[in-house]
Order: sequence, then structure tokens, then C-alpha cells
Amino acid sequence: MPLQPIPLSARLLLPGGQPVLAQLQQLKEGFGTALVLVFMVGFFWGVIKIWSGANAISKGDSEGKAVYLTAI
Repeated sequence: MPLQPIPLSARLLLPGGQPVLAQLQQLKEGFGTALVLVFMVGFFWGVIKIWSGANAISKGDSEGKAVYLTAI
């Protein structure tokens, strides 16, 4: 009995029956979500640092300019 070739649709399935491309899409969405979280945290951290630097400069502290550079 000759072996039949496995159809492409069957080769793109994981053992659980979930398509490989769906797994890659989930991975892509996960990385996108993580990247959004990193950017949001970084943005708010920068805003807080700049605000504290401006507050320090207004009080006459010379370290306030260094805080600006830290935030950027």
C-alpha cells in the first residue's frame, strides 16, 4: 500500500488541532501588548521625572536640570 502525501492543511496543525498560524498570531498579539505596556509605563515615568525636575528648578535646585536629562 503506497503512502499518501499529507495535505498542507493537516501539516499546519499542532498535535492539539490548533493551527500553527493561529499560535503565531497569539504570540504577535502578546508581544504587541507587552510593548504597549512598556511604552505606557515609560511615558508616565518620563512625565513624572520631568515634572519633578521642573519643580526642583523652580525651587532653585541645580539638580533639576539633571533630572530633565534623565527623563529624556
